[in-house]
Amino acid sequence: MPRRWVTAVLVLFLVSAAFGVWSWRRWLGEFDLVVYNGRVFDGERFLPRWVCVGVRQGRIKRVGFLYGAHSRRWLNAAGNVVSPGFIDVHTHVERNIPRSGPFRAPNFVQQGVTTLITGNCGTSRVDIRDLLAGLEENGSQVNVGTLVGDNSIRQRVVGDAARQATKDELQRMRRLVEDNMAGGALGISTGLAYAPGVYSTRQEVVELARVAARYRGLYATHLRDEAIGGDEALEEALQIGREARIPVHISHFKVAARAQWRTAQRRLDRLERQRAEGLSVTLDAYAYNASSTSLDILLPPNLRGRVRSRGFFQDPAHKQAPLEAMLAQLRQNGFPDYSHARVAYFGADRSVEGKSIAELAGVPLGNGEPNLHRQAETVLRLLSRGGAQMIYFDMSEDDVETIIRAPQASFGSDSAVRSEELHFVHPRGFGNFPRILARYVRERQVLTLEAALRKMTSLPADTFHLPGRGRIREGFAADLVIFSPERIEDRATYEKPLEPPSGIYYVWVNGVEALRDGQLTAANGGRPIRPR
Repeated sequence: MPRRWVTAVLVLFLVSAAFGVWSWRRWLGEFDLVVYNGRVFDGERFLPRWVCVGVRQGRIKRVGFLYGAHSRRWLNAAGNVVSPGFIDVHTHVERNIPRSGPFRAPNFVQQGVTTLITGNCGTSRVDIRDLLAGLEENGSQVNVGTLVGDNSIRQRVVGDAARQATKDELQRMRRLVEDNMAGGALGISTGLAYAPGVYSTRQEVVELARVAARYRGLYATHLRDEAIGGDEALEEALQIGREARIPVHISHFKVAARAQWRTAQRRLDRLERQRAEGLSVTLDAYAYNASSTSLDILLPPNLRGRVRSRGFFQDPAHKQAPLEAMLAQLRQNGFPDYSHARVAYFGADRSVEGKSIAELAGVPLGNGEPNLHRQAETVLRLLSRGGAQMIYFDMSEDDVETIIRAPQASFGSDSAVRSEELHFVHPRGFGNFPRILARYVRERQVLTLEAALRKMTSLPADTFHLPGRGRIREGFAADLVIFSPERIEDRATYEKPLEPPSGIYYVWVNGVEALRDGQLTAANGGRPIRPR
């Protein structure tokens, strides 16, 4: 072949190749970010290794072979997992959200969490439209959705009264629920173990849940009893769901009575039978065998929220009955004493923090047995001085593993924003999601990595009807996390609960980088989450 023909063919080939690259780039479009060389989990399954994730204007524009595309930034995931941002379905951050200025939630971002659901356990803001508008105007580090809390609604209308709501009060409560559902609440929550929700009747809750059901919300409940009366409390929640015709979500599902340890599967089977009959039932859990809540929970239900106001500790005539009722409840739950109850925060005297009720009570009986009356009196003394936040080592590790394996169980930290001043808080505020991936996936193999990530992403997005989140899919929000499954580790302990985890490298919230090389940024890419 003549030399000029060889040259012409070569030129034609190069022009065609250049045109092909140009066409390929034009077809793909432009990206702000392309993440490549990662193990992409799309919310349901792992995709082939060659798959890239392309982000444009805060959304996932393409998922596939993107090599050769034009992008402002290319990030080599170096073989680490690229996952949708984790969704924490059970938080208590409504008090942390400022009226002005951006909302910062660093302990969640450092866990790989990009979306929070707050307003749980019956406690919420009751101006949800304003709350969400404020997040939109002032900015937020993470996405935030909220439930409206029955306890907060009841407090607004009925106050602390230990009685059934009147017909007029119930009507006012319904209107408040309606206003907040219309304002963007994802559903209604109850905290039936706490005052004033403990005084709500089942029918009262049904009436309020029916309002939420009209807006396609769900009913999330902290059961009336998570200990010895857990079966009855679970049945009450299911009955509310049936009567109100609303999906039921059981918050921080647990068995918190030593006398019933290793019965979690039986309770889960009850939920499965209910699902088979057509009721939507889901749950969440955290990865610890210790819970954290107020000191009031050690009282019988009819006394919660009342001891301080009636001065039980100061008046011996008032004290004896509560003491006997407390000890009867302790025995029924199967605990030998109050050594499982540890003070996490007590504003009146920080020196007691980190100590159990048994330690604070001091001297045992002459025969070496614990002085239970003295321990119960210690509880009343703390209550008379304002109460305390507690950590309760009240669960079985076997039950914890059984619960997190449940197909319909997603994960919630049950935490607020953590600050440096709190020294004895529960470590779940910094460690819950990394702990699941380190302890229960890598070490104990209770869950596969794929199953655990589904429970952190697509399952909670589906449960709470979060539009465009929980999956790496074209058109979805670019909420992403990159972590090493081999190196991820929770470092927060009960002694040092504010230690951030390791092995999480990058987090994006709506395409905005919140964590870079393991370090927090100042960016606020979060948005308020409203129902579809």
